[in-house]
Amino acid sequence: SSSYGYPTDANYRTLSRGFTGANAHRGIDVVAPAGTPVYAFADGVVAWTQNFSGNIYPNGDENSMESMGNFIAINHFNPAPEIASGTYVQTVYMHLNGPALFNKGDPVSKGDHIGNVGNTGYSSGAHLHFNIGVGNLASMAPGYEGYTSMGSIGVVDPRRYLPDYRVR
Repeated sequence: SSSYGYPTDANYRTLSRGFTGANAHRGIDVVAPAGTPVYAFADGVVAWTQNFSGNIYPNGDENSMESMGNFIAINHFNPAPEIASGTYVQTVYMHLNGPALFNKGDPVSKGDHIGNVGNTGYSSGAHLHFNIGVGNLASMAPGYEGYTSMGSIGVVDPRRYLPDYRVR
């Protein structure tokens, strides 16, 4: 089996919005009902969590930390350097319906239930916004505690790793 996997189960592979580039939509939006389990992409260590259960759509700042709602960021060693070169991968799971189920510094394994789909932050409906950043920054290494802005690392289209996701 692969060393990485989908953050949602097979019933939820439709995207309401795909990756449009490092300076635009830096991840994918997976359509799923609120409460749907979200799973860790690969083995890693939780780098950061944020608890913000408010919703700031449509009048809030979509580039603020609050725009991500409840979220968890996990640092991993790159499970597939043949797909995107770099030593480390950081995955971010946004708009969760409640606090993440792991805390900063906790180790996670591929497939661990880390949270649930929600509609928090700058969000117009229940979905999982999922980002993959790849690079060599020390702040992306497993065990580093802190949030590394996706604007400062090399983001890749998650569908390079997870081809079953399709934009509707």
